[in-house]
Amino acid sequence: MKKAVLVGIGSNKDILFESMLELENLALANNIESVENIYQTLDKMNVFGYVGKGKLEEIKKFFEDNEDVNILIANDELSASQIRNIIKSLEPLEITVMDRTMLILDIFSSRAKTKEAIIQVEIAKLQHDLAHLVLKDENYDQQRGDGSLSNKGSGEKRIDIDRRVLKTRIHDLKTELSEINKSHLQQKKQRIKSEKFLVSLVGYTNAGKSTLMNNLINEDMNKKVFEKNMLFATLDTSVRKLFLPNKREVLLSDTVGFIDKLPHQLVTSFKTTLEEAIDADLIIHVVDYHNPSYKKHIEITNETLKSIGVSDDVKRLYVYNKADLLNNVMSPAIVEDGIIISAKDEKGIELLKDEIVKKLFSDEKRCRLLIPYSEYSIVDYFIKNTNIHVMEDKNEGVEIETDLTLKEQNKYERFMI
Repeated sequence: MKKAVLVGIGSNKDILFESMLELENLALANNIESVENIYQTLDKMNVFGYVGKGKLEEIKKFFEDNEDVNILIANDELSASQIRNIIKSLEPLEITVMDRTMLILDIFSSRAKTKEAIIQVEIAKLQHDLAHLVLKDENYDQQRGDGSLSNKGSGEKRIDIDRRVLKTRIHDLKTELSEINKSHLQQKKQRIKSEKFLVSLVGYTNAGKSTLMNNLINEDMNKKVFEKNMLFATLDTSVRKLFLPNKREVLLSDTVGFIDKLPHQLVTSFKTTLEEAIDADLIIHVVDYHNPSYKKHIEITNETLKSIGVSDDVKRLYVYNKADLLNNVMSPAIVEDGIIISAKDEKGIELLKDEIVKKLFSDEKRCRLLIPYSEYSIVDYFIKNTNIHVMEDKNEGVEIETDLTLKEQNKYERFMI
């Protein structure tokens, strides 16, 4: 395993400590072991070398005394000039300098499995590279020409060539991604046509969304989503059918997890994937209740949802997960804004299903309708999508007693008895 020094700045020591612990876990997720954490109390980063000159000398001394350590990771996104200045400050040592953004991008790159996720991550990495292009010593890629006046000049700079190559590749990948997104749009149209509610699982990375989804759908292994106790275990949005106690069927989606200082390039590239939350009728915000920083994680998740355009008006249910890891906590239990459960506990899963019913079907009412035989497709809809209490054939058509939402009541009002 590679070894690194982690460097962080901040004015609040407690917040900085928590952030550095998270950086350690990000490094581990990328097969890098943190052997030393170096802090500096600053309100904002040093524009030259992230930390001050004296702190850079301290870092250099550590590398000199520990020859098996050759990576420096900063806890913030650095500019190209800051990276270059840090490298120069550590010469003649050959130290790889990374920042938090690079680390997260590398993790996403290693986790991406589907074609869509691979393209999304590559776009994000190329956009990061484009923003961090550095003018190299070998500025010129073209000859001065044959001596004629029209050809005289310094030629095209290497950085301009690199920039053009990156922009071309990004354009090509976005074109390819747009073709994939067309299928998402088609799926969305089919979902709207089916009139099924969409429930979206969101939350901080490793909060337990995939475990919760698998235990909610209770399907065979082929339909289960990948779950593992690690950061960003899955990057792909999965949509599954969820059957509720009121005999209703809804669609359940699982989205990529969020994290503090999630690179804006990733938010942009994964915007289509994250739009499952924008379209949701109900957002289930999964929280790792066992994590001491869970309140901060809630804030970060809500800020990210807002940044991608999720309205505050969308119904929300907070699921305080991993209660089995806590002492003296009643579980499952209902609290003001949600429930406390363990995703591994069947009683907690059943309670969550009940709460989903309350959130989505609070306006449901038992109704009697008479459907003419000429419109039997409506009967078929009720059979597949509602909880039917009575169904009888009459001379004029099919008489049905079933539970309908307010939206359904308005739509089928002309058949009401």
